[in-house]
Amino acid sequence: MGLDVEAVGGELGNRLRGVVAALERLDRFAIDPGRAGPAEPGLPDGREQEAAQFFVLRALREATDPVGWRVLELLRDAQRSSVELAGALGCPRVAAWEVVNDLVQAGLVARAADADRVGLTAAGAGLLSFIDELAAAAAAMARP
Repeated sequence: MGLDVEAVGGELGNRLRGVVAALERLDRFAIDPGRAGPAEPGLPDGREQEAAQFFVLRALREATDPVGWRVLELLRDAQRSSVELAGALGCPRVAAWEVVNDLVQAGLVARAADADRVGLTAAGAGLLSFIDELAAAAAAMARP
């Protein structure tokens, strides 16, 4: 099995690049043409590692949140709707939707553009696999 660092890192890097692009579009959108632009670009030179580390830590935080983890597990083998996720979590659909929003923002899941369906990204699948492997190693050491 093994963690595919390139796939997980690449997916999180794509998410970072998307956020930077959104900030750049926002910076170019001027309602008041005379106002000054932002003091700092979305991703200043030399700060790529720092920004990437933030995105990786955020993904790990969302993946290890108990409810977020449960959603990732529910998506392990198939896409699901917000209604299905809410039923499995035992919560209102709006609450499931918000958990999914957090996972989307972290780059771990993606929504279908044309339907109420959500599925794992390469980063989400990779972190699931990585955590499974760590748990298996820990369980093996716990056996007498």
